[in-house]
Amino acid sequence: MTNDFEKMINGFEKMWWEAFGECDPFVRDTTLPPRFLEKYQVGLLLREPTFCDASYKIGGFIAPDRFLIFSSNARIFDKASPQAWGHCVWPTGRCFRIIDKITHQNKSQITLLEIPDEILRFFYQRELGKLEQYFVKQARKIFDENVNADPIPELNTEDWRQKVVSPIGINHQGDYFPLGDEVGPTGGTGKWFEIVGFSPIGPNDNVEITDAIRIGDVVYFERIAPEEIVLRVLILEKAGDYVGKKYRIERSDRPGALTLIELTY
Repeated sequence: MTNDFEKMINGFEKMWWEAFGECDPFVRDTTLPPRFLEKYQVGLLLREPTFCDASYKIGGFIAPDRFLIFSSNARIFDKASPQAWGHCVWPTGRCFRIIDKITHQNKSQITLLEIPDEILRFFYQRELGKLEQYFVKQARKIFDENVNADPIPELNTEDWRQKVVSPIGINHQGDYFPLGDEVGPTGGTGKWFEIVGFSPIGPNDNVEITDAIRIGDVVYFERIAPEEIVLRVLILEKAGDYVGKKYRIERSDRPGALTLIELTY
């Protein structure tokens, strides 16, 4: 084993330890409309463009829907907070992966794992790895311990509820925020991409993504309902045999967007 290879391996292990080795759980309770709740599917990657607030004080639910967040990077704001909320904040633009979702007694817990951008490419597949399954077990234990517990008094206030009222990774219209130039299995209304060539998307259509999408992929649109379209990836070896409209994913000059270029071969 060469010295360069040893350095690469050691650097890789250090990167993963910094990302997940000291993860703690945090909670953020809110009330999600049913169609928003349906958007949170295990395996999806989410980008939150705003500052994200949560608490390290874990107790009973103060609202029907809970985001349980595992992260090594939350910033503790105890000294700056007006109340003893156990207030934590993530900087803007953080990425989270949905690793679990459970509903019981009219209460739902959506478990998120923060994923640093430098290792995001390892999480484009929908299937959960052993690391994520480890956190899922912790999440289920936390849910069982708290689903019938009393709320933390400091969090059971209107001031705190208003601070955490927004969903994570979804805007107030129910659309996913763009993930970035390399897009994992998430979705939205199509505002995060632009099409060069024929566009099958109508003004009221909602576009969902079921596959991981990367720069250079060949994709096609499939209409599954009057106002519902799914964007799917074609296997490159078989893309030439596909007879419908197809597009190649390229970078866009617009930040946070991608360009879909119609192919004619």
